[in-house]
Amino acid sequence: MSTRAAARRPVGSGIGSSLCARVRASLDQLGPVRAGEVVVVGVSGGPDSLALLHLLARIGARDGFRVHAAHFDHGLRGEASVRDARFVRDTAEAWAIPFTLGAAPAGSLSTRGRGLQAAARAARYAFFERVADETGARWVATAHTADDQAETVVMRWVRGAGAAGLAGIPGARGHFIRPLLGVSRPEIEASLAEIGVTPLRDPSNHDPRFLRTAVRHEILPALRAINPRAVEALARGAALLADDAAWLDACAGERLISLIREAGDGWIELAREGVAALHPALRRRVIRFALARVRPDATDLAFETVEAVSRGAASARGGRVTVGRGLTADFAADRIRLGLESAVPAPALDPVALPAEGELALPEWGIVVAVRMEAGRGGRPRGPGEDPHEAAFDIDRLPDMLGVRSRRPGDRFHPEGMMGRKRLQDFFVDTRVPRWRRDRVPLLVAGGDVLWVIGVRRDRRYLALGTGRTVVVRVRHDTLFHPHRAPAGREVGSAARQSSSETT
Repeated sequence: MSTRAAARRPVGSGIGSSLCARVRASLDQLGPVRAGEVVVVGVSGGPDSLALLHLLARIGARDGFRVHAAHFDHGLRGEASVRDARFVRDTAEAWAIPFTLGAAPAGSLSTRGRGLQAAARAARYAFFERVADETGARWVATAHTADDQAETVVMRWVRGAGAAGLAGIPGARGHFIRPLLGVSRPEIEASLAEIGVTPLRDPSNHDPRFLRTAVRHEILPALRAINPRAVEALARGAALLADDAAWLDACAGERLISLIREAGDGWIELAREGVAALHPALRRRVIRFALARVRPDATDLAFETVEAVSRGAASARGGRVTVGRGLTADFAADRIRLGLESAVPAPALDPVALPAEGELALPEWGIVVAVRMEAGRGGRPRGPGEDPHEAAFDIDRLPDMLGVRSRRPGDRFHPEGMMGRKRLQDFFVDTRVPRWRRDRVPLLVAGGDVLWVIGVRRDRRYLALGTGRTVVVRVRHDTLFHPHRAPAGREVGSAARQSSSETT
């Protein structure tokens, strides 16, 4: 990057006070932008960005904030790109605005998994971020207009977008702001004519390879023939949908937090029953947000893929859905696991000795175990379908002290309600405990014997018969102190929302 600071004062005020007042109001709403701050303005040299640069320079001179122009040469048009950069530099210099130039070496833009325009945009925005860091700027302003908003809405509509996509370009995202979203392209052209500036014209705006070209030159004119204020109508609809989408996002974020049962490096587990009970519109968002937590760059997942996960969650079936981008969704009876295919499974947990009586929290398991003694418990042993959170055993028949641990190779037990002895591995298969959960299922043990697959099935050999001393073990789940609770420090859904706002 190279930086030049202009030496002359800006050209005369120009541009009507009404437009300045509207842009100032937009800055107040989006920022607010305050005195003493720096605003980096992305400038291509086209009409929209030149008008934005002039407007912000004029408003900043009056209100006390500073403007810094930034231009990125994508290296796609040879000498023409060099001429564009020179034009922007000379204009910034003439208006006494500091200027930074960045450039991508010819052929360096990576289009892996995306189109050329998306690759160029990613490189340009990364450059703007660097300029903001170097200049201490709090804000980066880009020159999207009401016409850009209308074009974006139409493009997403023909692709089948939902409310989030049809909400269009956000006025603010992080420290990026778009103060001209309420200004039409004809107003921009009139403002430049008023100050006597002839902008550059990007030939790619007429390139038939791009969908935006057809929308701009064919579809929007046809819509204006039906409704002369079609651009304003589309912008108003986008704003209403943005409010709806923001509310749904907030609801989905809250629900996601309540549905997380465990999370680790590259995976997250949700309560399946809770996910299934959600309205489909909320369920899709919860799934998108959860996937974005696992892989923050997975913001372009197809609707069909997310819908397949949503339907799988609502069904009673097990199995796996391949999400894409290295992500999978696995369905168990009570949980949904969303994770990277390469994610390392959660390790088995070390054994823990239980007290003779009292309560012990086991945060690594997400459970609290209460142990109490009884003189005797009359009546028959409890059946396998009764209270899954409690088990009672004859103390005198136990081979050792009680403890909790994960499974070990060769574990066997005598499941109540079944004949004979069964390998724990086979029991897990028969009861459809998914492979990725088996090492995390807590086992109540005494010595080397498994007394209880906690919450699932007890060993019939040691159940209390009411003829002697009895130990009663009760377990409750408590995820408040769970170490694999939702990761902190990141807004729920922020990456997922980003997917519908980063195409322009």
